[in-house]
Amino acid sequence: MNTGTSSPRDDDNFSQAELDKFNELANRWWDPDGPQKALHALNPTRLGYVVAKLHRLESGIEVDYRLQSVESLAMDMPGGFDAVTCMEMLEHVPDPASIIAACARLLKPGGRLFVSTLNRTPAAFALAIVGAEYIARLLPRGTHQYREFIKPSELAAWLRTAGLELEDVSGLVYEPWRNSARIGRRTDVNYLACARKPG
Repeated sequence: MNTGTSSPRDDDNFSQAELDKFNELANRWWDPDGPQKALHALNPTRLGYVVAKLHRLESGIEVDYRLQSVESLAMDMPGGFDAVTCMEMLEHVPDPASIIAACARLLKPGGRLFVSTLNRTPAAFALAIVGAEYIARLLPRGTHQYREFIKPSELAAWLRTAGLELEDVSGLVYEPWRNSARIGRRTDVNYLACARKPG
């Protein structure tokens, strides 16, 4: 117990009862219809209210906003980042291998690249194009071009060429009836990948 006469250790600053309570909810934490349903309903509004620039001003964290290609940034700041994310954009550029190579140059030794994209399979065509764009109209027609989807084997080859080691490929499963997504084993539509820069 802290009596105010000495500083508590950082690892003492928790309540076991609170940890136990949230551990019981952990398996349904991300379920929008689960016990934390109200939090899920509030989060979009919260995110609209709390923006990164405000966070920078309040926290004192230095943030550098740029409108710049990743290739150009890699020339300016090689080896400057512990982690780089490239989410849902590789299937929208003419030369995804160049993006991967630039992301690799941005990483420090031991840094990780996280990628999310669409697999070039009949299932991805059926769900991401026919289903999402034409039937459910979740996306504007023409958002995706099937020929631009990327097989995990192609991504793995680009990662190797860029000097990265593929650590994981996991499925990203979207459930429209719940308006949510989850990590899974199926990689035939959307998938995530993690690669590490040796060193």
